[in-house]
Amino acid sequence: MEQTMNETVAVSFHGCELLARKADTGYLVALKPICRNIGIEYSGQVQRLKRQPWATVGIIPTVGADGRDRDMFAIDRKTLTMWLATIDTNRVKDPSARDLIVMYQKECAEALDEYFAYGAVVRAAPGDSDDLLIARALLAAKRKIEERDRQLAEQRPKVEFADSITASPDSVPIAALAHDLEQYGIRMGRNRLFTWLRDNGYLYKSGMLRNEPKQKYVENGWFQVQTGSYTDKEGIAHATRTTRLTGKGRAALTRILAAAD
Repeated sequence: MEQTMNETVAVSFHGCELLARKADTGYLVALKPICRNIGIEYSGQVQRLKRQPWATVGIIPTVGADGRDRDMFAIDRKTLTMWLATIDTNRVKDPSARDLIVMYQKECAEALDEYFAYGAVVRAAPGDSDDLLIARALLAAKRKIEERDRQLAEQRPKVEFADSITASPDSVPIAALAHDLEQYGIRMGRNRLFTWLRDNGYLYKSGMLRNEPKQKYVENGWFQVQTGSYTDKEGIAHATRTTRLTGKGRAALTRILAAAD
């Protein structure tokens, strides 16, 4: 879609001032200076925008450094916001520009999530009355409260189960945690569980011992190490070390793994 232009104006956008032309239904902003400022290739962006069904483009007259008039490819405000949200930031050379675009893209993602998840995005705009803003805020808050209550209702039986584990005075083999996780609908299995505990720094290999607990988790009461011995058929005594989970450790790791699922 193309538009016609008349007067040149300054448009404020995220703390920056962009030179634009007022058109029939809004403003068109010259694309080339923006591409130059953030360090991305201009002609490729022009071709990409021309292919997008959501893009509104046009041509605005500008004055070059040599004083000569030139026509320049431009986009409207809605296209500008959508375009910035879809830029590959790995191609942005200037670190400060890249940080600004990343921040803006995160804001876009948050706004889209609010809209599609809760049906409203609360942000003040010129002309909005206090009553309108309050109504929007109440709607968004109501949706969030409903979602939180739903999640709490789902988690309550699991929390009660984890609390019952904490109250247990007995330690158990680590493999028992795999059974606990099934109460959360997580079928991890013994081997995957031990791998996860080692990968995430709860257990480590020490010599022939594959599942030695990190000392800090022993000290905080999550694990216990039981020592013992056995005598083989040749009459030689061997020392043993067995790592076990306490009730506190079972409950804590169950919650952590359930939240990560």
